[in-house]
Amino acid sequence: VLLAAVSFGMLWLGDKINAQGMAVTRFMARAQAPVTAQLAYPDTARDQITVVLYDQAFLNTLGTAWPISYQEHADWLGRLVDLPGAPPKALMVDITFGQERPDPSWAALKEQLCAIQRERGIPVFLAALPDAATGQLAIRPELMDASRAGNARCYTLVGVDYVPDPLDAVAWTYQTHRHFDGNQWLSGKPEAPSTRPYYRSAALAMAEDVAGIQADDHPQPMALVWGHNSAPAATANARHCVPGERRWSS
Repeated sequence: VLLAAVSFGMLWLGDKINAQGMAVTRFMARAQAPVTAQLAYPDTARDQITVVLYDQAFLNTLGTAWPISYQEHADWLGRLVDLPGAPPKALMVDITFGQERPDPSWAALKEQLCAIQRERGIPVFLAALPDAATGQLAIRPELMDASRAGNARCYTLVGVDYVPDPLDAVAWTYQTHRHFDGNQWLSGKPEAPSTRPYYRSAALAMAEDVAGIQADDHPQPMALVWGHNSAPAATANARHCVPGERRWSS
């Protein structure tokens, strides 16, 4: 009740002060975010997500440096899906393999991605960025499948770019899907029928393809709210991932 009252009160007040004032909106959001994060951020969904970090501790243990080889990517993805217990419902690789480099082990990575999706039945989503020439999501040619541009048979390409706020450069929103109108990138789907470049975000693609959640065509992006306490880390080296303290000064 307290959260609802504070939220609606701030929205009402911000609208009364200046309906078009982005600065006022951001100010209100900063005041509301700690309340929302501490009182109403559920743990249900994030407790079902495992994040694997290729951090400096990982690289030191491996005795290597970034970028690691495609073979290493393939090996660790294989270990991840072979962990004891139920297999993951989906696998999201948040690394854009767009830059070509002399590493012939790319074939091992593609073979592993295909094995995970085809043989194990685990949907694979691969991060990608729009091609400068076509606007379509793309990765290095060797990993692409020319017969199905944008969606290779072994994985689904998803967008991972973000739009920083023009005032403070903070990502206040998450673009669920974007399209190019000929001049600029806009939120939402293009008007059908259309040949304009269009792509879904990683979250939207997994929600639709894995969870069966059908998102509407509303062009507005999602508002981002982060939980105040982080999920437990599996390694002591992830000091930046330790749970925060619950206090109003946050």
